[in-house]
Amino acid sequence: MSQVKIEIISFLLYILICNMLEQTQKINNQLVSASELTHTLEENSLASASFYSLLALATAIATFGLLGNNAATIIGAMIVAPLMNPIVSLAYGIITGKKNLLKQSLFTLLTGIVVVILLGYLLSELVGTKVVGSEIVGRTAPNLIDLGVAIASGSAAGLALSNRNISNALPGVAIAVALVPPLCVVGIGLALGNNAIVDITLNRRLNEALDIPTGAFLLFLTNLAGIILSAGIVFVLEKYGVLRKSLIGLLITLITAILVSLPLNYRLQEFLLTNKVFQQINQFATVYAQEKDWVTQIDAQDIYVDQQKDNISVFLSVTAPKDAISQGDVTQLEKFLTEQNKKPVTLEMRVLPFEVFKTQP
Repeated sequence: MSQVKIEIISFLLYILICNMLEQTQKINNQLVSASELTHTLEENSLASASFYSLLALATAIATFGLLGNNAATIIGAMIVAPLMNPIVSLAYGIITGKKNLLKQSLFTLLTGIVVVILLGYLLSELVGTKVVGSEIVGRTAPNLIDLGVAIASGSAAGLALSNRNISNALPGVAIAVALVPPLCVVGIGLALGNNAIVDITLNRRLNEALDIPTGAFLLFLTNLAGIILSAGIVFVLEKYGVLRKSLIGLLITLITAILVSLPLNYRLQEFLLTNKVFQQINQFATVYAQEKDWVTQIDAQDIYVDQQKDNISVFLSVTAPKDAISQGDVTQLEKFLTEQNKKPVTLEMRVLPFEVFKTQP
């Protein structure tokens, strides 16, 4: 290689390194100072009248949205709710070893949890409804995907609080990870007791083992552990705390997240199996449609998959043309599912018949 080429490459590398150093310096300049971040998080951790007022309003909005099965209302409550503040402050207190911040954040968080559950319970009793819609049921069976969302949201919250240029991302973080709605569901579940009736559009088998408070509180714990762990790691990486001092706190949080992940993994396997079986049913329908054209008119309403030690139970509800589906069709589908899963499958299909009338041209 000629001397001229070496000089050109060296010059280009020098420009590249200078540009990288300049960008790094810009990022460092955008970081909030340790004293400024500490002051902000100390204020956020305060158990003030404004905190409880805003939390009560968010709880009311979320509870009414849950009881009314209104997703838009629940999203509004997520934006209003200030419960993320003491959680992130707790994460910062863990990695910096600030005992006053730890105590203050923990007190605010615990009292906030009690306020939300209690208010959710009272409002549910006041309304008096006993019907559980999809927005409530959807918060009673968390899985590992929810933990992933919590970890990503905690990281985003840590970055948003420590970087001036992305601080406006916090409302998006509040929407991404639900904190108040699961606690409201805990209160609603305590008010309903064993008298909950699942909305008719949902699978009725959920009534048999629907534990609303436990499932919803597990979702909250999942979000809590994920946010504290990931936000704490972000603060350490941005050199706000000392890893040695924060190691015990982060280790306790990590162990909590691992313990929480055990039932979450079980729920995830259920979720994946249900999706797998549903995909297999669609595969069967695609092939079967070549023999019977009415298959294209079938519409699946509900599916419930229960994996046991020796077999898989599938409960399927569909709408289909009147008298179109026979016992032989169901047996054939059951055999297909058994072959695909390499495990005995028992299939129970509920058919809601309909008739199609066409006028002559």
